Amino acid sequence: MKVIIAFFYLAAIALGTVRLAAQTIPDQIEAILARPAVSNNTWTILIENESGSVNYYEKNPTTGRTPASNTKIFTTAAAFGLLGTNHFFETRIYTNGAFSGGVLTGDLNLVSEHDMTWNTSVFSGNARRALEFIVGKLKASGLTSVVGNVQCFGVCIYNYGSTSDTRDTANQATYNAEAAAAFKAALIAQGITVSGGAFGQTGWNPPGNLFYTHKSTDLTYGGKPLRLDVASIPLMKVSHNAMADLLLRHIGYKLSGIDSFAAGRNKVLPWLTTVGVNTSGIVMNDGSGYSSGNRFSAHQTLTLVRYMSGAFPSWNTTLPIGCVDGTIGSRFCGTDGSGTVRAKTGSLSVAIALSGYIINKYDNRRYYFSFMGNRSGIDQAATRDAIDDCVVLIGGRGEPLSPQLVSVTNVGNGTSLNIAWSDEKFVRTGYRLYSSADGITFNAPILLGPTTHSYTENGLVPGQKRYYRVSVVGAGGESQPSRVYGAQVSSGKSRVLVVDGNDRWQVDLTDNPSASSHRFSAIVGQNISGPAFDTVNHNAVVKGTIALTNYPAVVWLLGEESTDDETFSSVEQTLVTAYLNSGGNLFLSGAEIGWDLDRASGPTVADRNFYHNQLRSFVLTAADDDANTYSVLPVTNGIFSGNPPTSFDNGTRGTYNVAFPDVLTTTNNSVASILYSGGRGGAAAVVYDGAQGGGKLVHFGFPFETITNSAARDAYMSDVLRFFEVLDPVKILPAQFTGNSMVLNWTSSAGIKYRVQFKTDLNSGTWIDLLPDITATNTTSSVVQSTSEEQTFYRVRLVD
Repeated sequence: MKVIIAFFYLAAIALGTVRLAAQTIPDQIEAILARPAVSNNTWTILIENESGSVNYYEKNPTTGRTPASNTKIFTTAAAFGLLGTNHFFETRIYTNGAFSGGVLTGDLNLVSEHDMTWNTSVFSGNARRALEFIVGKLKASGLTSVVGNVQCFGVCIYNYGSTSDTRDTANQATYNAEAAAAFKAALIAQGITVSGGAFGQTGWNPPGNLFYTHKSTDLTYGGKPLRLDVASIPLMKVSHNAMADLLLRHIGYKLSGIDSFAAGRNKVLPWLTTVGVNTSGIVMNDGSGYSSGNRFSAHQTLTLVRYMSGAFPSWNTTLPIGCVDGTIGSRFCGTDGSGTVRAKTGSLSVAIALSGYIINKYDNRRYYFSFMGNRSGIDQAATRDAIDDCVVLIGGRGEPLSPQLVSVTNVGNGTSLNIAWSDEKFVRTGYRLYSSADGITFNAPILLGPTTHSYTENGLVPGQKRYYRVSVVGAGGESQPSRVYGAQVSSGKSRVLVVDGNDRWQVDLTDNPSASSHRFSAIVGQNISGPAFDTVNHNAVVKGTIALTNYPAVVWLLGEESTDDETFSSVEQTLVTAYLNSGGNLFLSGAEIGWDLDRASGPTVADRNFYHNQLRSFVLTAADDDANTYSVLPVTNGIFSGNPPTSFDNGTRGTYNVAFPDVLTTTNNSVASILYSGGRGGAAAVVYDGAQGGGKLVHFGFPFETITNSAARDAYMSDVLRFFEVLDPVKILPAQFTGNSMVLNWTSSAGIKYRVQFKTDLNSGTWIDLLPDITATNTTSSVVQSTSEEQTFYRVRLVD
């Protein structure tokens, strides 16, 4: 039996997308810190993701600098950890003399254990509120007159403002006298007479008998009892020096019986080590940060902020919010930091600081930061502006969570693929590169060094598809993985380029609440059957790293890119126009492309011209932004004729909800090739055959990768590749024989229908169909035939 090989030439194509890439975050921060007004500052800076696995930027992160009021982060954090969030401040009243008939013949002594709430930051407009409450209780207990003095013991601080300095413990008697005078005035205001004076005393054990005990939680702030975590809100929001200093002294007194900054510090530092803060080099002279001799590093500060935000959620409520309240209530307005930055400020003549986190509103993740700038006579305004600008960078749209894959390309030697990824200039110890046969299940990682940004995998075989993702590794662990890109091994150049332009997925929290990277390009790669393909990020096309003109076909994936994400930038429009004019073939798919480029108002003239002349469609009405259906069917006698009706994802089928599929209107010699079924109806895809000049075009108004049926994706993709004439020729492979049966094998393209024909006489002009026709499911297909003929000749044809 002889097998005669017949060839049938097929073709396939794909096309890609473009957008200018911004500078890396570290580059942009360096440019900001190089501004003349701040270039001579000394810094300690650290920016990390929430887990600490990615270090986005650092400058002297472990070097101690003057933190100013960032010291309050350490004071309040330690108080939460050592005393507990429900801790309250106690004030006791003693009667030192005979009490009869409402008359106290003797002194009324008050001793306060650092109650830090006696100010207008806590009780707006009435610093005396707590003292008045105490007086009300004394009056309710029958007190009508004090024939003697009113005295304050312990630590009484009354009506000191946020910027006041109460550091001098040696003058505590003076402070107590001020509080005693306020207490006397409160007594008189409620009709209790006082014949004596008001005096400040020292010590913690006033003479007399305990008459009444007041707790700070007897009163409220913001409707909540004034326990420690609630009282810390005004402390941190307005950066209240006196409150913070009192709190550090209170820690020392409650835990060691000693009222001093040193006693408080000696409890704070050991506690810090228990929560992972390396205390080496810390200098803590007070609780407020008023001392310019304090020293903390960005690493120490950020580590503590991260710990507190997880371990003590109520601590987060103490942080000022950008453009909302506190000391940053007028900062970050009109930026991505508005309402999303939660951070503690610091300000001295030698220091400006800001430490906390920003919740990126596009990816819903927290990014932690600590900035401390020092300089004698520091330019405070310019330094604040520089810090704010840096913080806004990490709250912007499209903040990278991981390295960006640039490309996966066929080397052309039949055994190798090259993988390249970007240098985001994050601080790292290395990279991990993962490979996969299907883009879903990945092998153990290949460990690569911190300066490696490309890798060639060898030992592959022609026709083999491989998919890759990469992550960055730092001292804190491993980042989120990159997107998944793939390529097919070939002994020559790849004929199809897949261009990933779908950036919206990373920041579209409706469909992608985890803001994870995507594998949509890998789905498309799996549906390319036959010709070798490469995959690139659209930025690689913009930068010229990958040239569209090297490929006869480009598949451009735009997902749901729209106005916020920009479907085609001006640079991309220029490149795609040049590609099509040179005869290149483009398969473009995505929703909202028409809305971005051709809606009634907003697009430029260049946008509209590109959409009309190159993408060969236009927006007929505003309603065409949404086909209002998820079902499509091919046009009879079009390039997809014979394919089954199908549907695309409504958000329940594994990719994402295609909320606004474009209804396309043909123009410039395009014709409809797929129609929407139901909804508004109309064209779901248009094609242009190149007859009027330029390359061919297939334009889907919905994302190709969201077609829910894999076999349907195979069929539609193979039809596109055949239309573009880039499918490899059919080649009949060596047959296999068993008795009178033969297995005929040939190269194929998944989704394409093939017809096997035979004849026993080579000189005969008639070929006999071997039915039924076979729809390929892979890159090779086969049929079994039984024959008793001495010789049979076969050929394989494409069924149109």
